[in-house]
Amino acid sequence: MRIPFLTFIGLLIGLQTGNSQIKISLSALQEDLNIIEEITLGLSPKLTESDRLQIQMVLDQKKKELDSDSLTTLTFLNFLMDIDINSKFDEHAQWNLTEEFLMPILEKGHLFPLPIKIIGSKMVVNDTTVDLPYGAIIHSINGEPIDTLMKSVDSDYQETFAQRQMEFQFSIMYLIRKGSAESYVMKYSLPTEPFPSPREINKRH
Repeated sequence: MRIPFLTFIGLLIGLQTGNSQIKISLSALQEDLNIIEEITLGLSPKLTESDRLQIQMVLDQKKKELDSDSLTTLTFLNFLMDIDINSKFDEHAQWNLTEEFLMPILEKGHLFPLPIKIIGSKMVVNDTTVDLPYGAIIHSINGEPIDTLMKSVDSDYQETFAQRQMEFQFSIMYLIRKGSAESYVMKYSLPTEPFPSPREINKRH
């Protein structure tokens, strides 16, 4: 399971930046990583000594990769989301992005417009009031197949815990990973079709 970094980043830099493109100094980024390390190693009672050494090695390497003078908030979030370690957190440690962190990003970006549900390896529409039918199976977004997209958002997307996170915050996770889109071209099929033939819809803002 990936470490739930975005909880900590929401707390650490969410109030520091009024704009997702503001540069954060290298020293501040390194300090954030140090705090994340302390929280990770201090909160999980399931970590063995071997787990701790492995986490320490991964985070030490990531600190060395911070070789630029500064990064934007979104660039740093992408940097953090690529850190893949077994923190052994369970659903009781589920992360959530704070409103203070989200608002500056939402003001600048166009979010993916549909509530979704993850069922197995499928992404389905989870709303009766949107342009796509309730339960419609989404096959791709802006040309990217759903399985590839979900894997880029979270490599553990097939785990139940990761799926629940993705359902709750897919829009903001998509924005962080893929950037803002002026419109979303989706290929989808109906859940009642025995042999789905995907059709396309362009959802504009």
